[in-house]
Amino acid sequence: YSWNYEAGTHLASSNGRWMADAAVFLIDTRDQQIARFSEHGFGRMMVNAGKSRSCGAEASVRGQVNKHVALTANYGYTHSIFRAYDDGSGTDYSHNYVPFVPQHTCSLDGSYTFFFSENSWVKNLLLGVTYSGAGKVYWTESNSVSEDYYNLLFARAVLRTRLLELELWGKNLTDSRYNTFYFESMSRGFSQHARPLQVGIDLRLHF
Repeated sequence: YSWNYEAGTHLASSNGRWMADAAVFLIDTRDQQIARFSEHGFGRMMVNAGKSRSCGAEASVRGQVNKHVALTANYGYTHSIFRAYDDGSGTDYSHNYVPFVPQHTCSLDGSYTFFFSENSWVKNLLLGVTYSGAGKVYWTESNSVSEDYYNLLFARAVLRTRLLELELWGKNLTDSRYNTFYFESMSRGFSQHARPLQVGIDLRLHF
């Protein structure tokens, strides 16, 4: 059960080229359900975490600088803690951070588009780069295991014609090493590593 409070705004420039969104929120939760792996290693179970509170803010800006340049920026902050959480075995997690909730999320994206003449078989060429980051993330109720803030870099080049679209892309160009998931079972910790640096080509046909 939760009470959710949010206040926000949406702003746009008079020419429609720039838009901004901002919001603040507060969430009070009672009997929050948390998935936990069985101590015996067979399956997962749901437990109630007493009371928790999450508060934070989000903001985003999107703009078309001119015909060629587009920019986007997003940022979010979340402070999420247990207000009261006794697991029934004498362990009190009150005032600890709620697991799997990143404290900061951030992304920046910029692109430049080259346009060709109407008689050309090539319509446009887009070059773009994106930065994103997230963290800190706590993986356990005890806050004994966590993931620090990590950075990711993406890039893309998209060539569009009348019939096809060819995209050359790269993900995690800095080859950042971080975990996307972590859990504990049978007194052991198990983690899932993120994918390393990747490059690829996508081809799309338009009929």
